[in-house]
Amino acid sequence: SLYLIPISILIAMQPDYGTMALIVVTVFLFLLFMGINFRFWLSITSFGLIILLVGALLAPYRFQRIASNLDPWAHMQTSGYQVVQALYGIGDGGFFGQGLGSGKQKLGYLPEAHTDFVYSVFSEEVGMVGSAAFLFAFLNLVILLYKMAKKVTDPFDKSFIFWTATILGLQCFLNVFMVLNIIPVVGVPLPFLSYGGTSEIVNLVMIALCYRFYSDLPKGLQ
Repeated sequence: SLYLIPISILIAMQPDYGTMALIVVTVFLFLLFMGINFRFWLSITSFGLIILLVGALLAPYRFQRIASNLDPWAHMQTSGYQVVQALYGIGDGGFFGQGLGSGKQKLGYLPEAHTDFVYSVFSEEVGMVGSAAFLFAFLNLVILLYKMAKKVTDPFDKSFIFWTATILGLQCFLNVFMVLNIIPVVGVPLPFLSYGGTSEIVNLVMIALCYRFYSDLPKGLQ
């Protein structure tokens, strides 16, 4: 976990505060899972959250994101434009969607439609039914990984599977909450849907390794 401190600082200097916050929160949950003393964990977690809060308040544009989160339509010509267009896309999808490839928001209306806000495009094309099915499948994947982490006995295997489940789960639900305007825009991609070949390969390799570690268990323990 200590190795991730300089990495998180470098990511924050990009600036990519959303990814840095994602890594820090994952580390806190990882330490709790690995059985660190709870009082010590609570103290470092509180300190870390204070640092994250101070860092968030230092940049003026983050105030704009918070303001647009509270009332995006009041800022739809500036910082709230992206969120408003994302919500329009989700609303246009209805229950069953416009059909794959038939969405309109990706045609220049929604900025970053292929990266951080791809969930809006996806919902517009497959509708509430399709997007709910995707989230249900993703939730099942995360739960399955946590069950695998609980069963394996090797400390490294256990920690790797837990880390994979946590970071994928946080990325997914932070991204969806961001697009739905439940939380401010944080710049976290949606695993398996957002554009990025390297990210896709890394995610698939992590899941493959999780299943490889789990397969080492005797059949009676699986």
